[in-house]
Amino acid sequence: MQALVLGGVIGALGGILWALGNSVQPDSMGRPTTFWIWTLLLLGGAATVFGPIVGSMLFWMALVAVKGIASAVIPTSVLSPIELEPFSLVLVGITLMCLVVFRPQGILGNKRELAFND
Repeated sequence: MQALVLGGVIGALGGILWALGNSVQPDSMGRPTTFWIWTLLLLGGAATVFGPIVGSMLFWMALVAVKGIASAVIPTSVLSPIELEPFSLVLVGITLMCLVVFRPQGILGNKRELAFND
């Protein structure tokens, strides 16, 4: 119960700090933000303490690496710099699908947590 209350307080303080610099509108947290948060949780392992932290670091590094490699390898006549952003998100989405299929517990997750008959 203490962890739930402490997590709620930290989340509320984060929301207050975020709302101070921005205008709050219903569509301010749209589909891309939801996609990124699910990716962070699934990448690190949703049932672990450090999973979302490791997942966010790995996701950011992967996104920056994909953008850098794609901009270095793909010529601008094929994909413009504006088109590289959706392309990198498509590659990260494909990686997310492979992660869900082959390692649904995440990087730090335990395979036994997903078993029904253990």
